[in-house]
Amino acid sequence: MEKKPERRNGKIAKASNANPLEFSHHHVVTKMASERPVVIFSKSSCCMCHSIKTLFSDFGVNPAVYELDEMQRAREIEQALSRLGCNPTVPAVFIGGEFVGGANEVMNLHLQRSLIPMLKRAGALWSIALSSSELGSLLGTMLFGLVGLMSSSSS
Repeated sequence: MEKKPERRNGKIAKASNANPLEFSHHHVVTKMASERPVVIFSKSSCCMCHSIKTLFSDFGVNPAVYELDEMQRAREIEQALSRLGCNPTVPAVFIGGEFVGGANEVMNLHLQRSLIPMLKRAGALWSIALSSSELGSLLGTMLFGLVGLMSSSSS
C-alpha cells in the first residue's frame, strides 16, 4: 500500500529525504513567475519562444522574459519548470502568477479567444470599452476643448 504524504496545516509537508535545492529552485521559479502579470521563460535560440514573445508584443503586453540560455542556474530552473509540468520546458508562460503552458497551450487559448480576457484579468492588457454614446460624448468634449483652445489663442 502506498503511503500518503504527510500534511501540516492543509499543505503537504516536505519529505525528510527530499533535496532542499529542488524546493529552493521551485520557490525561485514561482516567485519569478508572480512578479509581473506575464512571465515567459525562454531560450534566445528557440523559434517557438520567439513566436510567443512576438504574439504578446503584438498585443501590447510587456512580459518579463527570462532567457534561460543567458542565466546562471539555468539547468536547475529548467528542472523546476519541468516539475511544474512544462514539457518542453520552454517557452513556459505564466499569466497572473499561474502556469498557463507552452506554445501550444498559449496558441490554443488565443484561438479559443480566451487569451485576451486572461491578460486583461491579470492586468497585463488595458482596454477602454465605451458605448457609442459615451464615445460620442467623449469626442464632443474633446472637440469643444480644442475649439475653446483655438479661439483663446487667436485673441
